[in-house]
Amino acid sequence: MPKHIFLTGPKQIGKSTIIQKFLAANPLTYAGFLTVKSETVFSGVKSVHMLNISRLSDTSSQKKKKPSKENFLFFCGQAPDALYRQYSLLPNPTLRFNRIGCTLLDAIPSDIDLIIMDELGPHECEATAFRESIFRLLNGDIPILGVLQKSENDFFQEISNHPDTKVMEITTENRDQIANTLGNLIP
Repeated sequence: MPKHIFLTGPKQIGKSTIIQKFLAANPLTYAGFLTVKSETVFSGVKSVHMLNISRLSDTSSQKKKKPSKENFLFFCGQAPDALYRQYSLLPNPTLRFNRIGCTLLDAIPSDIDLIIMDELGPHECEATAFRESIFRLLNGDIPILGVLQKSENDFFQEISNHPDTKVMEITTENRDQIANTLGNLIP
């Protein structure tokens, strides 16, 4: 049985919702990240942020920061370079993925039940240090539950072809079934 499960499928199909329901229903300790969109950090411009998500030994507390300039990854769509200059940011998100992503992944304790990676996609392709942290965890002992954007790139293929990984396509027809049986799939 695969150790790691990644959900993939169309945008807004419910991949992250499945993970959130699973976490709410299971008293596991977990750590990792959650990516979210925001329109409030940069006055009405849509941006993507990587947040710390964890429930450690105290199962009643969940740590999750709010989107901010400090956890900003990139602007949605084809943002002009002027927008990045306006906020004194480099247009290429590689350095931000390496800094924020590696900080979160490298701080994951070794005594947790599950690692969350919600979500990975094509923007990470050139973030070598972040990708190395991901594969170090894929080669480790802690199960991973994540979301993987379907795309035609080496990063998607590398995760999909990892021997301990199962990628599950989420559709409107199977999402409830997968949500109900996910607990049986996580070691």
